[in-house]
Amino acid sequence: MADKYGLGEDFDIYELPKQYTVKSRKAPVEEKKAKRKITLSPVSVVFFALVFVLFASLVYNYTQINELTVDKNRMEREIVTLKEENAELAVQAERKLDLVAIEKIAESRLGMVKVKKTDVQYIDLSQSASIQAESAESENENSVENLLSSIAGSLSVILGYME
Repeated sequence: MADKYGLGEDFDIYELPKQYTVKSRKAPVEEKKAKRKITLSPVSVVFFALVFVLFASLVYNYTQINELTVDKNRMEREIVTLKEENAELAVQAERKLDLVAIEKIAESRLGMVKVKKTDVQYIDLSQSASIQAESAESENENSVENLLSSIAGSLSVILGYME
């Protein structure tokens, strides 16, 4: 093969005979991988199962934490709303406890009238131990008799209590 490439020299002497050709090293490695079976020991299976369970429990715990955080935030917002409502109700209660407002409600809704000084009667309780309603006619009749009977009734009640 003289001048196969047009260089003017014969390079056939540098070519290896077919019996000495170099095979690619990748082919035997790929054949070994294809032939090799993956075998897992029971310890490694248990380890992978344990890792999977731990990962699943971790994800579950994060979801629980997230749900609880959402509930906490919702309740905090509700507390703020209730505090604002409570403050408004306290202001309304203060307004309703105002004496002028109470007086207006008593006069307009309930039909009450302010007491005049002439409508007030004072009773002297220093003389007798009981109060009796008397009409103008029987004011003087049997007042001593009534007084003695009321005292006797009171004494009988006291003696009955002591026994």
